[in-house]
Amino acid sequence: MSPLELLTRPSLRKYAAFLQESGYFGEFSDDGDHQIADLHLKQPELATSKARDAAADEKETRITAALVTACATGRVGLVKCLLQCGADPNHTARDGFTPLHVAASCESEKNGVGVLKALLRAGADPRAVTAAGTTAAHLAAARGAADSLTLLLIHGCPVDTTDGDKQSVTHLAARSGGYLVTEIAATACAPLRNKAGAGLEKKDAWRRTAADWALLTGNCCALLALVDSGARITKLSHAIARSCVVGFESGGGVTDSPNEVVRVPNGGSSQNPSDKKTTKTASVISRLVDALLSRDDLPENEGVVLKQETLESALAFLQAVTTLKELVCGNGDNRNAAVRLGAVAPLVRAVVDSLPTLRREELVVSLRGDALPRDSVHQFTNSVTLQIACASCGALRNLAYANPVNREAVRLAGAVDALEVVLSILDKDATAPDGTRKQLAFVANSALVNLKRNE
Repeated sequence: MSPLELLTRPSLRKYAAFLQESGYFGEFSDDGDHQIADLHLKQPELATSKARDAAADEKETRITAALVTACATGRVGLVKCLLQCGADPNHTARDGFTPLHVAASCESEKNGVGVLKALLRAGADPRAVTAAGTTAAHLAAARGAADSLTLLLIHGCPVDTTDGDKQSVTHLAARSGGYLVTEIAATACAPLRNKAGAGLEKKDAWRRTAADWALLTGNCCALLALVDSGARITKLSHAIARSCVVGFESGGGVTDSPNEVVRVPNGGSSQNPSDKKTTKTASVISRLVDALLSRDDLPENEGVVLKQETLESALAFLQAVTTLKELVCGNGDNRNAAVRLGAVAPLVRAVVDSLPTLRREELVVSLRGDALPRDSVHQFTNSVTLQIACASCGALRNLAYANPVNREAVRLAGAVDALEVVLSILDKDATAPDGTRKQLAFVANSALVNLKRNE
């Protein structure tokens, strides 16, 4: 002990505190004078223990960081070595991510499977979920990694859970667009249809099913995989899947009703779409435009009792418009194809047909899937009409974007006049627009601004 330490601490209290902090222990008398008695030096065991623990923690942190990095980059050999050196395969980050989650997100499918195998053999928990409810299977499905998803499901990764957006593995697989990964996810989720889990018709936070996402993103192979796995989809979705994939042969279950929900039994397709079928987005656009052109008029007489087929026709038209709007958003080739195939005229007509509904008072502006009493049928139809108008305005806005030729085609179809009338009606509304009417006002205005550009 250096004498300088005593000189720098003239107070006995401070010097005693220094000795205790440094691992030197003294015994104090009880006479109140705070004198140090029988001071003896002991081995600084406490300091040594703390240093040893700090070194161990630092080593563990470094090994864990190396393991996460190796999992993310798919370095199978390094992962195995780190696990042998004591790396924790179940280490959980603050957001709940484990090395298994990181490995499921690996860009290399082959290496990712190898890393997953190594982690699972070392005791990684396949049921681990993040703070948002995401499992490793969710991440593998979103990446379209069929082999990784299969491995995780075999080892017990749950399929009855949904992530923060209420999406199941089937939702995420359908959005990835692959036939095989969607079929694997759908086969695993199919038994959950009648349970509280994530069945094939499970709706997410946007009230969309896996089939809705496949259709909205133009992933026909994923849509076909859902059909082959027994998903119940609309006739429009089934027709698009059949027309957009080369060599498709239906296994039955299709009815003559243009809007009836259909179901193809499991294994209805006799071919392997992942190898022999090719998606054609242009065919998707063509089929959607055909659906727009073949729209049935809704009766305007309030005394007419609307049939179920008429309501289904309106919902099918809404699905077609919404899908077209999504497909032409951010994709110039899809926009050009839609304009060339004649999508503008029926979209403008849909906006014009909504004008009588806009002028009516006391409208139900929220679309719900609940059973409706007979006196609410017309209110329900009015609600669907407003949503069709809103989706049509959005589609017209997207079609006119960044292409003067397409913009002029939309103008010539009378879209500017129709949009101005819509905005004038909403501006004269005595009550503040709300719900779908508020959304319609915003979309119609943005479409009108886009159409009035001169460049």
